[in-house]
Amino acid sequence: MNELSILKRYVQIAFKNFVNYRTNFIMVVLYWFVSLGVLVIFWKALFRYLPQGMNVWDFPRLCVLNSVCYISWGLFVLFWGLHQIPQKVINGEVDKYLSRPMSPLTGFLGEGIYLECIYEILSGIISIVLIVVYYSINISFINIIQFSVVIFLSTLVIVLIHGCLSLLAFWFGKIDSLQSILDDLDNFQKYPLVFFPKNIKLFLIFVVPLYFPGSFSTKILLGIPVPSWHWGALIACFIFWGGVFFIMYKRCLIRYEANG
Repeated sequence: MNELSILKRYVQIAFKNFVNYRTNFIMVVLYWFVSLGVLVIFWKALFRYLPQGMNVWDFPRLCVLNSVCYISWGLFVLFWGLHQIPQKVINGEVDKYLSRPMSPLTGFLGEGIYLECIYEILSGIISIVLIVVYYSINISFINIIQFSVVIFLSTLVIVLIHGCLSLLAFWFGKIDSLQSILDDLDNFQKYPLVFFPKNIKLFLIFVVPLYFPGSFSTKILLGIPVPSWHWGALIACFIFWGGVFFIMYKRCLIRYEANG
């Protein structure tokens, strides 16, 4: 049985759990729309006092930005298994993955699949459609295709960063505080890059690249021009963090097996 077949079984199990709580769909979607409503009220109240020179960010685009963040969060939750690695290490659950005819990474990802992420993704898409229709914003099909690629790739970069942090549990045990700090940093993607000073901008582009699943993805969707080097920075971040993750993953398994 190959890795894809195993993941398919995990998805089937997750789907059964998902359909058993269908009534939860209404409550979760309602929650996300209320959350978006709070953000809309926040931007509406704050927008009166924001300085001029906000570049391309008017009120409708800020609302789209927050909706895009919902989609990004939903995609992030799809890989929630990586976020649960520290707990599995502490509880000594890694052995069961090593004894199975599959990659431990497949087991981590498979058991962490939550199809509830569909709620967040749908909420974000529906919100964007409503905003686009209400404010008569033109979005081309090409922009939608580019946005789909960018939002997935940029969210995957954030997943890899969280994954690297989770793998530190093989060396240091409990890392709850570090995970909480990184989770709090995720809130930066809700705000346009133009809001921040130069040093913070560089941090959000090259170190913890939260700019890409937030402002950058929104600009791509709305057809707002972006510097060409931003594309290069996104690809570079993906290659770098992907390389770091897989190097750490191989070494942490060797360390775990060496410790018996």
